[in-house]
Amino acid sequence: MSHGEYSFPRAFIQGEQDSWYLSPAGECFNLVQGSGECGEVIYEEVLSKAFDLASSTLFKDLCILTRKGVVLVAAERTKVVLQEISGLRIVLEAEEGDTVKEGDVIAYTLTSKGETRIHRSMASGIILYIGCPPGSQPEKCIVVVADEGSIRKRELCRG
Repeated sequence: MSHGEYSFPRAFIQGEQDSWYLSPAGECFNLVQGSGECGEVIYEEVLSKAFDLASSTLFKDLCILTRKGVVLVAAERTKVVLQEISGLRIVLEAEEGDTVKEGDVIAYTLTSKGETRIHRSMASGIILYIGCPPGSQPEKCIVVVADEGSIRKRELCRG
């Protein structure tokens, strides 16, 4: 999937105010309107609103509702690995919620010389977030990987 065609998951951050919230209900989460602990934010703003880039940690609790309907829950102070991918064109081979091992192919890029470059994961864990700022030239994405033990996966409640 190319990042130009990428449909964003939804992001919820502790303390943010919005009309949509993720609300824990036992082993699952409800998506509710009104009020709650973790409000929805614009997906592209997650890096600036939840991550301390200098220390590669979260400074607020973060929930990502993936395109597959899985909620990834990462607590404040979770350590992450940030990996920048850039090129004239980016084709992502992984998405939020995928488990990767160090060395797995996560993307391909086309360089200005017309060459294809392979990008491999720098860490093992779960892809928590992929941020691709719109309109950047060359294209650029930040892939955030967190240790599997620090991420809880939950489903949306049914019914």
